[in-house]
Amino acid sequence: MARTICILATCLLVIVEGTDRSALTDTTGTCELTGVPAGGRRLYVSIIGYSPVQRGVEIAAGDRLEITIPLRSAGILIEF
Repeated sequence: MARTICILATCLLVIVEGTDRSALTDTTGTCELTGVPAGGRRLYVSIIGYSPVQRGVEIAAGDRLEITIPLRSAGILIEF
């Protein structure tokens, strides 16, 4: 018999490629990444139940960016 389990995740994982910088968002999807070196960077965002997203950003020294990244449902079903 197959059972369906609903996994609720409230935090997204945000990783900055090529650095040791990463963060978990709060329940509103907001996070702050500090100490990210200036230059072209790639962000990776993932959460259970949604397709992972990659987004390129350009960061100038001293910049503070606000970035909105839309997510798309992946429709995951786990059977036992």
